[in-house]
Amino acid sequence: MARTRTSDPVRAPALHYAATERRYHAKPLVYPWPTANDCKARNPRGALAALVFLIVLIVGFAKNGIRFLKLFVPQGVPVVILPLVVLIEIISFLSRPVSHSVRLFANMLAGHITLKVFGGFVVMLLGAGTFAALSPLPLLMAIALTALEVLVAFLQAYVFAMLTCIYLNDALHPGH
Repeated sequence: MARTRTSDPVRAPALHYAATERRYHAKPLVYPWPTANDCKARNPRGALAALVFLIVLIVGFAKNGIRFLKLFVPQGVPVVILPLVVLIEIISFLSRPVSHSVRLFANMLAGHITLKVFGGFVVMLLGAGTFAALSPLPLLMAIALTALEVLVAFLQAYVFAMLTCIYLNDALHPGH
């Protein structure tokens, strides 16, 4: 019978999930809810970024109406280059969810690859015969990297939350 955890990352708030996704990523057991291993086709990081993007749009239009579009027209720009600046601002606004999700994904992927490399070193050294005595070194490094990954996870959750606050501030006060 498979063990289950009491916390559910699918229903957790975005900050908690972004911070603890690494903990739920590699599960050797079977769980009754979707996990990060099941999300290869679904992309929870993209879903969180899209959710933030939609909330920013809804809050911006609800608070400011059509004046929300002033976000794309910076003050003090000469009329000659205004169309180019507006195009750049629109592209910047539309790329926010992509950068949000790629940032989370890339940091998680880099940490996992590093851990797999050091885990491979442990296995290779254990099978190397005379060099088996050196196998605790990469194991200790893998343990240290796991602690570093937890730190990076919380740092990325903080960055995600801060960028969300900045985007909401832009939606509430366009044109500043």
